[in-house]
Amino acid sequence: MHSRFSSFLRKQSSSIFQTIKNSKNSSNQVKSLLKCDSTAKTLSQTRFYSIDASKNSEDLQHSAQSEDVNGGLGDISIDVVNSAIDNIDYDAITEGDPELLSKLKLFVLEVDSMFQDGHNIPSQISTSDWKNILTLPSKHQRSKYLTFLFKKEMIKANEKARKEARRCSQEEIAASRAQKLAENKHIFYGLQGNTLFHRLYDSYMNKIDNFRAMNSIQLGPDIIIDMDYYDYMNNMEQSLLAKQLLFMLSENRLLWEPYNLIFSSFYKESIVAQKLTMVVNNLYMDDFPFNYTSKHFTELNYSREELVYLTPHTNNVLLEHTPGSVYIIGGMLDKRITQPLSLAKAKKEKIRAAKLPLDNFLDWGTGHKSLTLNQVLAIMNDWRRTNDWKYSFRHIPKRKLNRGDDSLYLNQNEGRNDSKISAKFIKERKKRQLVYDLLLKR
Repeated sequence: MHSRFSSFLRKQSSSIFQTIKNSKNSSNQVKSLLKCDSTAKTLSQTRFYSIDASKNSEDLQHSAQSEDVNGGLGDISIDVVNSAIDNIDYDAITEGDPELLSKLKLFVLEVDSMFQDGHNIPSQISTSDWKNILTLPSKHQRSKYLTFLFKKEMIKANEKARKEARRCSQEEIAASRAQKLAENKHIFYGLQGNTLFHRLYDSYMNKIDNFRAMNSIQLGPDIIIDMDYYDYMNNMEQSLLAKQLLFMLSENRLLWEPYNLIFSSFYKESIVAQKLTMVVNNLYMDDFPFNYTSKHFTELNYSREELVYLTPHTNNVLLEHTPGSVYIIGGMLDKRITQPLSLAKAKKEKIRAAKLPLDNFLDWGTGHKSLTLNQVLAIMNDWRRTNDWKYSFRHIPKRKLNRGDDSLYLNQNEGRNDSKISAKFIKERKKRQLVYDLLLKR
């Protein structure tokens, strides 16, 4: 056995030495990249954390062992403290309720035991997160929520380290540019130098987008977002709904002819509104195009003949656009909700209900036919411009269909009148193709 091992070492010695040499060269290249004076020290001390808590604990143990070898710190014991259960504002979380207080203390002990067992626990848990934890009924759901908070914290830590590294590289680029400017005696051309073109800043583009959205409030067309579904969603679903609404607002502002989005039954005290204001600080300012009301959509200045509620639970298929129609989209996440709530609301208010012709044009795969609110808005915008459902359904992810190529449409719908392409759409497509050809030539 000893002879076989020694012969293996003799045969593989050259490859082993070459691997060690390559690792030394790669380490030297990494060291050469970190030559930024003030930032390199911070960057070298920055730790990129993993999503797995066990890996982070292994890294901490390895660093402690290395310090023990290098600095002789073997007598010092490292006590890991759970900082997530420190500085908890019990009064703000329970609001003086003794039952909630006893329940919160039990959950604090549960979080501490999960931390001692090596589960993924964030270093800090906010007051709103503790309130969400109190609403979760099972330990498995609480563990999943804590894992979500832990991953979110690790992503922020890694992004902070990447920004630090990016700032170091930008400082090096700025220093090299300043050196070239000092050596160059001629005129310097470039984006930050002399140029013939006027630079458009982001603030100016935001004003243009807001101006178009403000015009849509006066001129239309209108789409109503019915927000009267707070009681059917938990806190996590309302947070995800706020994210979809944020995408919806931002994508609508970028359209050439945006919709007038009217948020009915919208309350500022709701979790959706609080999540939106955390991202958009000027949401309720007069110069921001956000049209909301606390009234029900039946109390607005629309007749019942104009309103059309978009719901997937009806048999009426929306194929042709009726002039003057105002479409209503339910503001909810329908992945967990299987009841036909939107259809029941349309029948209660005695207004028309219609669904998108997904089965008429798409070879739909298995699974729930749920679309996000921003996807529905993009589909409605393309359908309004082109009157072509096939082109409008390009916003649907191909993973939800049986075939992911261009042949995903059903063949029996090729000869229908509703699949015709308008002359306006043909002209716009030709213009886009000409621009694309010019870019390829360059």
